[in-house]
Amino acid sequence: MERSGATVVMMMGSMAQMIANEPDSEVSLRCNGQIRTLVAVPMPPALAEIWQKRFGVQWVTGKTYGSTECGQALN
Repeated sequence: MERSGATVVMMMGSMAQMIANEPDSEVSLRCNGQIRTLVAVPMPPALAEIWQKRFGVQWVTGKTYGSTECGQALN
């Protein structure tokens, strides 16, 4: 993420949970606030709160239909 400069991320919900379970690293601290939008299915409210508070993500959702890039347009 740091190398790409990504600000919008789509991932499987299991990946969002695994990343949230990892301890902070130098890279994760440097990238805090870089992601503006995270879409992951499923995204329970407690996990969304972790991504917002810990990683500084502005908009976190799991309310999409399908898993393609058009899912964001439905929100």
